[in-house]
Amino acid sequence: MRKITSAIKREIFSTRINPALVKQLKHLAVDGGRPLNDLLEEAIAPLLKGRAGKAQEKRRVV
Repeated sequence: MRKITSAIKREIFSTRINPALVKQLKHLAVDGGRPLNDLLEEAIAPLLKGRAGKAQEKRRVV
């Protein structure tokens, strides 16, 4: 297995996730030859991007 290095600084983050989802995510990472954290970041980014506009709208109303 090759070591992947990145210029992006990362922070350790811990949470509890449904074990069935973790198992599926691990399989997806192995099958795609990608690090698990890359898949998580890829999934989280669109969620945050979509919510950012809504959060700004709420701040304007208050």
